[in-house]
Amino acid sequence: MSNRLQYGAIIALCLFAFNFLQIDSNLSLMTQWQILQGHVEQDFDQIDWAFSRLPRLAMALLVGACIGLIGSVIQQLTRNPLLSPTTLGTSSGAWLGLIVLSIAWPEGQTHYQAMAAMTGSILALSLVLLISGIRQLTGLSIVLSGMAVNLLFGAITTALILLNEEYAQNLFIWGARGS
Repeated sequence: MSNRLQYGAIIALCLFAFNFLQIDSNLSLMTQWQILQGHVEQDFDQIDWAFSRLPRLAMALLVGACIGLIGSVIQQLTRNPLLSPTTLGTSSGAWLGLIVLSIAWPEGQTHYQAMAAMTGSILALSLVLLISGIRQLTGLSIVLSGMAVNLLFGAITTALILLNEEYAQNLFIWGARGS
């Protein structure tokens, strides 16, 4: 990536962050600067800006950077620029984890959806690594093993949904997006 493109991306990110902080804000730029320096008064707008908007912006930037970094690292490790969660089977593993949770423990969906999705993703990735072999992380072997796991977990998930439709109705939208 050229230096101009990098500087342009940094400037665009800063403009995006600045605009996000200005949306529907009644605070002046001077007040926002004072909040950034630690001078927060007992005004609701200032408290909302300091303890709601800033943390959301920070988390959005941090999570976006982590996701981009992880995607780039995985693509570099496998030497496959087209690698994605569907290629590795992790999205269908996450969907299977959510369906199993909704069938086995419907009350646990409130607090354990992320854990179930992560467990399913880890199981799918482990199976892909087991099939392709840890030394064969390049090229066709990982793509084929990822497709096989994706198809397998997708078929298991679809069968579980068809057999237990009353427990899995709320996850249809998530599954349609993930597959």
